[in-house]
Amino acid sequence: MLPSLLRRPLPLAGLAATLCLLASGCKSSVTDTALGELSCTIPRAYIADGGPGKDGIPALTNPVFVRPDNADAAYMRDDDRVIGMQVAGEYLAIPLNIGWWHEVVNLDRGSMRLAITHCPLTGSSLVFDRSTADGAAFGVSGLLYLNNLMMYDRTGTESLWPQMARAARCGVRSGTALPLFPSVEMSWSGWKALHPGTTVVSSKTGHVRDYQRYPYGDYAAPGNSALLSPIPRLDPRRDAKERVLGIVLGGGAAVALPFGELAAAGANAVVALTVGAQPVVVFWNGPSAGGAAFSPQLGDRRLTFRTEGSTIIDAETRSRWDVDGRAVSGPLAGQSLTAQARASTGASDGFMTDLLAGGDRLLADEPLRDGGTDTGPSPYDFLSSALATCTSMTLQQYARRKGWPLERAIVRVTHGRAIPRADQERASASRGDGSSGSWSSADHAKRRSSSDCSRLQRCVPYIAR
Repeated sequence: MLPSLLRRPLPLAGLAATLCLLASGCKSSVTDTALGELSCTIPRAYIADGGPGKDGIPALTNPVFVRPDNADAAYMRDDDRVIGMQVAGEYLAIPLNIGWWHEVVNLDRGSMRLAITHCPLTGSSLVFDRSTADGAAFGVSGLLYLNNLMMYDRTGTESLWPQMARAARCGVRSGTALPLFPSVEMSWSGWKALHPGTTVVSSKTGHVRDYQRYPYGDYAAPGNSALLSPIPRLDPRRDAKERVLGIVLGGGAAVALPFGELAAAGANAVVALTVGAQPVVVFWNGPSAGGAAFSPQLGDRRLTFRTEGSTIIDAETRSRWDVDGRAVSGPLAGQSLTAQARASTGASDGFMTDLLAGGDRLLADEPLRDGGTDTGPSPYDFLSSALATCTSMTLQQYARRKGWPLERAIVRVTHGRAIPRADQERASASRGDGSSGSWSSADHAKRRSSSDCSRLQRCVPYIAR
């Protein structure tokens, strides 16, 4: 029986592509057609056809917002989840019910140009400032990268923007980042309690959809590991579908806080941590199953927070704070903490790095166990590949010079990060250039790889060790 993820309505071509991926991991020709000649800085092998095609899932632009008691908000149930935010003085709620069916909501308020995005396949909710894309609206491309929504900008060039990469990765805008806009995801009842004056997206979107029905069956159920497109390796530390609060800061620093762990901390919780080199405080509200991350710095004052009963207070002024980072009573009433970049699934680029070598673009990363996302070879893999390539090309050149009928050369390279003790002892005895002294093991390894591979008879024994 096919996994329930295939209950998503798919045109015939999309269904064929999905079956192909599930059955044999083969690459979809539909994906190749959709990408065309676009240059990508991510592995094309992990870009898959999601099924409905470009704009088959229709993004919304400036939908109508209504009060919670309006008949057009009756589709919302108290335990439904919303993406809540404050824009130009307005408190707005974009339900995940809308995100299931539309995935992107383009919103213009005053000078702000935002894209509120939700990918049902990764459960990730992020709000972007579209200014770095020249304010262009985004649509749903119909493609997935590592099972995640790929948006496209509605311009003449149409670059592709994987949601969780938070940047363009294919097309002329590749490398352009999308700034995150502060938001919080929580239950509808919790958001209404925090902001009674909020408005919410109307059910009259111009599309006929059942906004009370989750269209993916049991896809999001705990323990269901089925995915719509391939991911090279799943992190085994937590359930693949577990909801987390993710904090993503500059330099690729990221941390994920599982909702289950936060819920176990009580009705309200405060978590202080350091992400990269930056202090972060997380507020959690159990009844609304929502949390957000903030900088504890308010002006020139660094605050420390704790809970007293069901209340979050700061130790310095004993002001009371809500989960969305607002002081609601006390000396600091009316002030707000600065929200840190966050996502509902916590995935990040890790150490993913774009490389430009000559006219070719490559992608480097670290494996999951080292904090990366395994979307490209590691630096050590590149080093090993370079040594193997050096040997293979030298063998071919030597064979041609000698007139030998060499049909195939296979070079296998293994590496370890430790320099053998004998090599360290030799390094301490001599610098290798006739002068006495010592240098670091890393320096020694670098000198060996650059000199020993200069001639075939010395390169091969070194690689074969």
